[in-house]
Amino acid sequence: MIYVNIRGRLGNQLFQYACARKIQNQTGQKICLNTYNLNNGVSDFEFSLKDYKLNENVIIEENKPLPWFASNNNIFIKVIRKTFRKKNIKYYKAFWYIYLFR
Repeated sequence: MIYVNIRGRLGNQLFQYACARKIQNQTGQKICLNTYNLNNGVSDFEFSLKDYKLNENVIIEENKPLPWFASNNNIFIKVIRKTFRKKNIKYYKAFWYIYLFR
């Protein structure tokens, strides 16, 4: 599963979706677009991709935050990122988790 935490306005959302689609084409996994932060007052933006026809392998999750392993705020993920730095990518690939570093 490719988890995408949707942020920003339409342009950013389209870019995030396009990036997830590229990964989906390479791996064949489903995409989960998480709009929890948009819907719960973290930002004033709205989910703009609802007006577009998305791939049939896309799940839109509105009422659940990201899983612990996909969240940047998880203490375990923070420790792994700081401890292993460049080895992070190998660690995440081992668990079938793709993480894009900022």
